[in-house]
Amino acid sequence: MWNEGTHQEHFIRLANFRTAATKVGFLVPTPTVPALAEEKEDVFKTLAEAVKNHQPKSLWERLFPHSEEATAGAKAATDSPVIKVADVAGYEASVLSLKNRTEVDKWLFDHKFPIDKPSSDWLDVYVKKGWVLTAFVVKEQDGEAKLKAVRMTFQTDRPYYPYREPPSQRSPSSGRTLEVHFLSNGPFFAQMGNKDWVGKEEVSDRLTDPEVSALSRDLPGIHMSDPVWLTSFLDWSDPRIGTADVVFTARKDIPYIPIMLGAVLVGLVLIWIRIKGRRV
Repeated sequence: MWNEGTHQEHFIRLANFRTAATKVGFLVPTPTVPALAEEKEDVFKTLAEAVKNHQPKSLWERLFPHSEEATAGAKAATDSPVIKVADVAGYEASVLSLKNRTEVDKWLFDHKFPIDKPSSDWLDVYVKKGWVLTAFVVKEQDGEAKLKAVRMTFQTDRPYYPYREPPSQRSPSSGRTLEVHFLSNGPFFAQMGNKDWVGKEEVSDRLTDPEVSALSRDLPGIHMSDPVWLTSFLDWSDPRIGTADVVFTARKDIPYIPIMLGAVLVGLVLIWIRIKGRRV
């Protein structure tokens, strides 16, 4: 969820998985220290239903539609890079300052996060930017874990999705799919580097009042812009070439199709009247 300005709400949900690993975790870089909270699973069901409702329609459906009613920046580094630790949604989440790289590497090694050369190069980008790193470790009991969605709230100058990953993670035939739902006050497009992102734009449409009400119920405390616009992407790329993060930019000149069609119809009527007048 992006509120125009500098405020971003980032929601993470892992699909069910099995692994022989004794410890499971992942890293999420953000420009500033995030606030962490457990999120309702219902929000993803609501978004999935909204995507279904707003799939591109046929010309007939467009012509005759059915009527429908953060936080502070990173603290100065000390001997420990840990800014804060939180137990949230089945994870132990540690937010790390990247100002003291030696201490960060030591912390990641001690907590079983393998930092080889490609991973170190991946991390260097965020060190140079002065970002922070949140390390999520799955908390398990008797070989099982109960994971829920996580909300990360942070300040950023530009909305983004952390898509970059080390080359070792880009193995082909991994079977990974990625859904990204972007909520804002207008249409946005996604880019990776200076090119359009490979994620396919499934939906780009304004949500109806009932849909906004449902999201407000599922996301208590989140300010909903007016209007609320949903842009959803689906990434099937294999292997996933995550050489840069995905950034989102507002579309300033999207034509509204019903208005365009209306203008075309009016033009055709005027031409017909003129031709008929000449014949008379």
